[in-house]
Amino acid sequence: MTWRRRTGIITAPQGRLAQVNSYLDEHGVIAVVERFDVTAESVQVTLATDADNHLAQVVEGGVAPGTGLEEFAQDLADHIDGEVVFTEGTWVGEDAPQRSADPFEQPLGADIAAYADRAAVFTRAPNHGLEAMASQVEDVVYALPHEGGHVVFITEGPVLATVYWDDHTRPVLILEHGTSAPTLTIIPTHSDDDPIIHTWNTTNVTCPASSNPSVEGFVETVLGLGALMREVMGIFPAAEPARIRASLEEGPTQLIQSLGLPEQVWHYLESHVDAAEIDGADPIHPASFARSVRKAVSEASTSVSERAEAMRQRAVQVRTRAETAFDAAEAFAEEVILPVRQNWVSPTLAVAETALGLLALRKARQVRGLPSGALATLGVVLLGDAAVNTVISLAPLLRRKN
Repeated sequence: MTWRRRTGIITAPQGRLAQVNSYLDEHGVIAVVERFDVTAESVQVTLATDADNHLAQVVEGGVAPGTGLEEFAQDLADHIDGEVVFTEGTWVGEDAPQRSADPFEQPLGADIAAYADRAAVFTRAPNHGLEAMASQVEDVVYALPHEGGHVVFITEGPVLATVYWDDHTRPVLILEHGTSAPTLTIIPTHSDDDPIIHTWNTTNVTCPASSNPSVEGFVETVLGLGALMREVMGIFPAAEPARIRASLEEGPTQLIQSLGLPEQVWHYLESHVDAAEIDGADPIHPASFARSVRKAVSEASTSVSERAEAMRQRAVQVRTRAETAFDAAEAFAEEVILPVRQNWVSPTLAVAETALGLLALRKARQVRGLPSGALATLGVVLLGDAAVNTVISLAPLLRRKN
């Protein structure tokens, strides 16, 4: 059977959190409860569910699916008069006190321990994945190439366990310097799995308290360091498992050394150096307003080009239609008008224009002055046109002889 790790936050009035462990023991729910020094009103709980979202619970034969997650969360919230939060939603106890609207009167939750001023993220995401990361942070991040991937340095960003990580980015290893203690977070390969969070120097309690070997083995391989080691080894397969296991118990500096990460990682987390001062780290900018402007300009240029091409095509179409109309007119003239003129119009005009032209020239000799010149000009024009019509009428005979 495949089990999924699930991590949630439980918040209750001071003094009621002690009932969380007893509730888990009583119902046989296998879980790891983590307490933080920064808050006495909230704890982090890690448990396991099957594919149908049923909790892993202790039975006589060992471990088996039991109560559904939603039913468990609501019953626990009612039991402690508090609030239970998982990825699927939030469940509030029936008699839980109403929270004040004043943000300064909100209880400090365990999630405050996950807030980090600085974080170093190792990922083998492509360049567009790094840009997407910067966009979610909404600030410039710095990426240092390392072993086929990048160490990305993020300053005052969001709680990275809550950020969306796409399939190109996973798996991801995150080292953060939290409010209470340094934290290691693994974003697993599969998006259905919750992040695995490991905080050094915190108090962890395993529930239910049992010496059952099957329960202890389940906690180790599914909820404990065994599960964490598998994910770390998946990201750094060349690392030594024994050194990684020891570093998870000792501290973040030992983990950085066991993974072969640059020393600048810890110097940065300890605020000894800023991200911009790390040698070899390049700034990665989010998809900003400037990029949006460039995209808009590019789209506008493409639109103008498309409109110009459309106008050119319309001009070609108009020219083609004009040429077609001209060809049709020419063909009509050759096939209809010209034959008609050749058959009877041109010969008739030739005879009439010849007679009138000769008559005009004869009259021009008889008259003197301005009328004589006009008649002579008219006679010449008529005789010229008569010659043209004679040629037109004789053209078919000339073609047939040739």
